[in-house]
Amino acid sequence: MAGVTKLTIAGFKSIRELRDFELRNLNVLIGANGAGKSNFIGLFRMLAEMYEERLQLYVQQQGGPDALMHFSRKTTDAIQVGLTFEGTDIYRFELTATNDNRLIFTSETFSYGKEGVLPGMVWSFAGTPESSLRQIASEHQLPYVAAVIEGTRVYHFHDTGEKARVKQPHAINGDAVARLARRLLARRSLEAERVRREAGVMVDLIVVGEGQTEETFVRDVLAPALSANRIYASPRLINTSREQRGGALNLERVRKFIGNTLRERNDTYVTTLIDLYGLDTTFRGVTNSKGQAPAARAARIEQLLHEDVIAFARCRPERFIPHIQPHEFESLRFSDIATLCDVESGWQAQSAPLIAARNAVDDPEWINDSPQTAPSKRLEQLRPRYRKVRHGPVAAARIGLDRIREHCPHFRQWYDRLVTLPALQVRHSNIEYTT
Repeated sequence: MAGVTKLTIAGFKSIRELRDFELRNLNVLIGANGAGKSNFIGLFRMLAEMYEERLQLYVQQQGGPDALMHFSRKTTDAIQVGLTFEGTDIYRFELTATNDNRLIFTSETFSYGKEGVLPGMVWSFAGTPESSLRQIASEHQLPYVAAVIEGTRVYHFHDTGEKARVKQPHAINGDAVARLARRLLARRSLEAERVRREAGVMVDLIVVGEGQTEETFVRDVLAPALSANRIYASPRLINTSREQRGGALNLERVRKFIGNTLRERNDTYVTTLIDLYGLDTTFRGVTNSKGQAPAARAARIEQLLHEDVIAFARCRPERFIPHIQPHEFESLRFSDIATLCDVESGWQAQSAPLIAARNAVDDPEWINDSPQTAPSKRLEQLRPRYRKVRHGPVAAARIGLDRIREHCPHFRQWYDRLVTLPALQVRHSNIEYTT
C-alpha cells in the first residue's frame, strides 16, 4: 500500500503556505493553542468529504468558503493542496469561491507514473463542484488512493469541534458550574507548572482587549513575536456585547474583569490593549489630562488604572502592566501607509488623505481623536471599506512589529517592557498536594 509522503497546503484556514511537508508512518504535531494543529488535521476531514463527493455539504456546514480560506476570499484567491504518494503519483487540486457561496474546483489533477520517469498518465478536471478522485481511483485501479483516504481516521481529544458537547446547549446549574470552574483553574495551574518544568521557564501573559480586532492581533501578530523571548501571550476579551465588537468599557467593569483574571493564578502577568479614544470618563485621569500630549496622557491614565486594579485584586503590583494605546489601535496602521494600502486593490489611489494626516503629526499616535478624524474614522473612508476585524490584523502583520515600534513610541515602550518580563515565582498557598 502506498502512503502519502509529501503534503502541500496553501490558503487553508490558518495555514497560509506549507510546501512539500514530509509525512511518515507516525506524525506528531506539537504547538501552542491557535498554532494551526487542528486546521492541519482538518484538511484530512475535508479530503474524506471530497472523496465521498460531499464537498458542498461540508463547505456549508463549516460556514461557507470564507471560513475555510485563509483570512477569507478577500485575502486568499484559492485553496491549493498537493499530495505526493510513494513513487511519483501526485494528486493536486485548487478550490475557489463562487458568488453563490460555494467552493468549486478550478483544477484537479492526478498524475500516475514510476520513480524517475515522467508521469505515464494524467487525469485533469476543472469547473466541477465535486471531486473526481473516487472516480479516478475506481476506474484506473488505484486501490492505495482509496486506502489512504478511506482509511484516514481523525481522533481529536479535548474536542472543541462543531459537534463537541461543550458547544451544545446545556441546562445551567450555578453551583455545578462554579465547582467545575474551580477544578479547571486548579488543573490549568498545575498543568502550566508541569509544562514550564519540562520545557524550561516560560512567562504567561494575558492580554486583555475590548474587541475581536485586538484579539486577532494578539493571537496572530503579537504572540508569535513574544514567543521568541519565551513569553506566552494569549488574548482575553472583556465581555462588552454579545457580538464582542468592543467599546462600552467603564472603570468598574474593567477593574473587576482584570482583578478577577489576576486572581485566577498568581504566576501570570496581565496587560491591556485599550484605546485612549472614546475612553469612558469613569477612568481616572481621562478628564483632567485633556490637552496633554497623547503619550503623557495615556501614561497618567495607566498609572491610575494600575492603582485601581491592584487595590481591587490585592496582588503583587508587578503582575499588572496597563497599556492605553493613543489614540486608537488603528493608529499603528499609519506606521506604513503604503503597506497598509496594499491590503486591498484600489486603496493606493485613495492614500493621499492618509499620508497627509500622517505627515501632519510627529508620529501616528498623535493623529487626533475626534469623531470625524480619529484613525479608524479616516480608514473607514477607504473603498472597499476598511473593516477593523478583517483588515486590521492583516495590515499589522504585513507592516510588522519592527516598523510599528519604530514609528509609535508609546507602543514601543509597552512592547519592550513585555519582552523583558521575568518569570514569576509560583506560589500555591491555598492548594494542597496529595499522593
